[in-house]
Amino acid sequence: MAIHRIAAGFRRQDWFAVVIEFASVLLGVLVGVQVSNLNEERRHQMQVRQVIGRLRPDFRDGVQQAPYIQRYFANREALGRRAEALWNQPGHDEEFFVSAYGTGSYAALPDFDTEENEMRIGRDTVSQIDDDDLRNAIAAALGLLGDEYMRFSYIDTDFRRTVRRIVPSDMQERYIDICNHPIKTAESLQRLYSEPCKLGVAPEITHKLAAEIRADSAALGQLREHINRMSTLNERLAYVEPSLKSALKEMDRTRR
Repeated sequence: MAIHRIAAGFRRQDWFAVVIEFASVLLGVLVGVQVSNLNEERRHQMQVRQVIGRLRPDFRDGVQQAPYIQRYFANREALGRRAEALWNQPGHDEEFFVSAYGTGSYAALPDFDTEENEMRIGRDTVSQIDDDDLRNAIAAALGLLGDEYMRFSYIDTDFRRTVRRIVPSDMQERYIDICNHPIKTAESLQRLYSEPCKLGVAPEITHKLAAEIRADSAALGQLREHINRMSTLNERLAYVEPSLKSALKEMDRTRR
């Protein structure tokens, strides 16, 4: 072994042999470290490619969905503002009721900061991306999607719970069937963002429900808070599409 040959060289005072043996040991260590570094770099690059591979299809889907989500919640904010404007105008009971219930009637907001969502990539993983522009673009997109104001819990407001408590389940289902149009086509978008839909029920029913909502002493304050939260959400939703597009552009650039 090299250590034995070095020791023997010391005993013989054969310094040239000692230097040669020591140099060979040092070279072997350096080569081993270099090989280990290359293997680590390959593993690192593979992890980066896997991260980008997981994010790319989700980002593309996000770009496609962003305009619909943005318009959908802009509509919900507009309904809330219409309900506030009609709060003290009893002659517009159906429009008030549809607006008041509609502003809090939505299924969900995509929550990207969950264990099940592919977009939940840790900061440590993103930090492994060497390319500054790519890393910053991905981090910005993920940071926006993980923003606390972009979570469903932020817009699951007291007003939403109030109107869902007051409105009977059969009327909620009717609203969904008639007013909650799918938001995938231009035609349905036009229906969704037009004047509040007509439920086709007896005026006394909407009058009663409108009166119950107005009679709740906390509801108007809750509505105003709800509108403010919807506004904050919509401000952030406006950045989703350009942020995802920027990240995809950097992914495509580094892919070439």
